[in-house]
Amino acid sequence: MTTRTLDDALRWASVGTGFCERALTVLTDEDFAGPSALPGWSRAHVAAHLDRNAAALHDLVAWARTRVETPMYASTAQRDADIEAVATPSARSYRPGCSRSA
Repeated sequence: MTTRTLDDALRWASVGTGFCERALTVLTDEDFAGPSALPGWSRAHVAAHLDRNAAALHDLVAWARTRVETPMYASTAQRDADIEAVATPSARSYRPGCSRSA
């Protein structure tokens, strides 16, 4: 088994971020609103999921740092509602951020 280093993880995150940034700049609004490989999700839903998951991971890091319990999600229903609220069919209007408010 190969052990992944912090440098490996940072490089992987940088590559993934680059893919997302390029997608947000080259996809048309119609492409962005179109279906993804995930059943029932548009590409906008995938982008919203990445955004919300980043915020949830931020909460876990805060929990580890402060020891103040901050779960990733209040519930599955809230997670789904947050994704739905952030998903927008317009690639040009989508502005990901690391906050809990959608």
